[in-house]
Amino acid sequence: MRRSLTRTTAAAAALALALSLLGQSSALAEDIRPPTVTSDDYPADNRFHGAPGQPGDFTFDANGVDDAVAFYYGLDGVCSTRVEADAPGGSATVSITPTRAGPRGLHARSVDAYGNSSACERVYEFWVAPHADPVAYFPLDEGRGSTAHDSMVRGRTAEGTGAIDWARGRAGTRGGTNRLEGASVVTSDGHLRTERPVVDTSGAFTVTAWVRLDDADEDAVAVSQNGEHVSGFQLGYDAHERRWAFRQTSADGVDAAFDRQVLSREAAQTGAWTRLLATHDPAEDRIDLYVDGVHQGGADHASAWNAGGAFAIGGGTGQGGSVLGWPGAVDDVIVWERVLSDEALVDSSTGRSEVWEYANRPVVQEGVWLLDEYDGPAAADSTDHGLDATLHGDPATVWDAAYSEIRFAPAVVLDGALAEHFRTDGAAVRTDRSFTASAEVRLDHGAADAVALSQSGEHTSGFALGYNADSRRWVFETASEDADGGGAHRVLSDTSAVTGRWVHILGVYDHTVGTLELYVDGQLAGTTTREGSWHADGDVVIGGAGHDGGVERAWTGALGLAQVHQGVALRQDITHIRFGRPPV
Repeated sequence: MRRSLTRTTAAAAALALALSLLGQSSALAEDIRPPTVTSDDYPADNRFHGAPGQPGDFTFDANGVDDAVAFYYGLDGVCSTRVEADAPGGSATVSITPTRAGPRGLHARSVDAYGNSSACERVYEFWVAPHADPVAYFPLDEGRGSTAHDSMVRGRTAEGTGAIDWARGRAGTRGGTNRLEGASVVTSDGHLRTERPVVDTSGAFTVTAWVRLDDADEDAVAVSQNGEHVSGFQLGYDAHERRWAFRQTSADGVDAAFDRQVLSREAAQTGAWTRLLATHDPAEDRIDLYVDGVHQGGADHASAWNAGGAFAIGGGTGQGGSVLGWPGAVDDVIVWERVLSDEALVDSSTGRSEVWEYANRPVVQEGVWLLDEYDGPAAADSTDHGLDATLHGDPATVWDAAYSEIRFAPAVVLDGALAEHFRTDGAAVRTDRSFTASAEVRLDHGAADAVALSQSGEHTSGFALGYNADSRRWVFETASEDADGGGAHRVLSDTSAVTGRWVHILGVYDHTVGTLELYVDGQLAGTTTREGSWHADGDVVIGGAGHDGGVERAWTGALGLAQVHQGVALRQDITHIRFGRPPV
């Protein structure tokens, strides 16, 4: 009995001690207050500052809690990130990057050495300014004459000097010219120039343009802004290194050399539309270059100066006053008086970074075959690309042999045993750039692989959109290389294919991030990664996997509305594409 009483007494004492400690802890927690916050980059003054993607420093102070050793913080209600105070009761400074514009609330709590914490409370409010619009935008959609108009500043134009011509562009608007996707300026023997500068080149700025280089033998400048003796910046091509280049000088002198330069990682390609984008960030004393949305590198530049001369498209002034031109075409030139963000932004139209958007948008129609003809030797291309697809099959059994239940329009029927198909004379898209391929399909036999749409290389298809018999699923694939029996990057649908039923299938290659996506009836059905890319410069084949030697994996069943687009189609585009309309 004595031993039992002793144990009871000990348990009671332990319980009393625990309750005492708990009470002490609770008292301590009640005494801990959340930190106070200050920021010079985003002050709490009910005024807009910064921008989404632009970081700012925020300083947390212990708010009189002498034993506060750390703070937990987060935007808009979550205190999840920990930062240590510089000393008990001290402060801590962190960099926070807002991802959307508008009023933002910073929540935080203080923690002492014993783990006691204040409540997670809203301790600071600041306003994030929306992104500033461009200061200059030359769409270059005129298509005629020798004057280009700035869409941002009324009355500002770039006038032609020397021979100016026009060609089909990489991006543009419908209407205004006979070119469905807009125009581009051809500046092989001349250039366009404004009367005055468009940006302060000593401050923050971004410049971007679609460029097509046709001759790689000499240095070339696509976009620049002149100083008195030399360009303040040049975005273009370095012939010695055979790479894309963004360069600036340290001073405006007669013999000034371009001693600040960033080159692309890989050699520049001729004959291909490429998106070049360059930034100058004086806060970091740095310049950076992006090619098709992929960061190429940067260089220190602490001695920027303001080039107060003309803004030029298709030319620039080199060392010793030499004049450099652009052997090719330039399209969609845009300039901002800020650094574009390379971080994904919540409030952007795509949820992607600004740099990504300008590399992969807009989505441009490069081939649209309605397949609704009643007779004739070919399926007409509804775009200005003019890639009509010749029928290899029996017109009597192919044309108007089915009815698409997606668009309620006539469709074709192909016999895979006879390898019936349609074939263009030339490529529609660059398969080593971002592209989208789609088709209305009705598969009538699922015993063998079948391809609805492809673009040919020499030995294999650069891409193939269709059906995989082993898995009985829809498939979008790109070949690893142009070789017989080579590997492929392949994405399969997450549901089985059903024969005898109309389905819309769509594949997307995102060159910037290296992914393949497959959509079935407008819904994402699968995604995978892709490493490397190559351009299949052969014909588009509707109804089989094409290559220079012929056609494989022929389609058996009905097909309607086959399309290829340059660029990445997102969810908001796919409804338009399914019904043959240009993406917004």
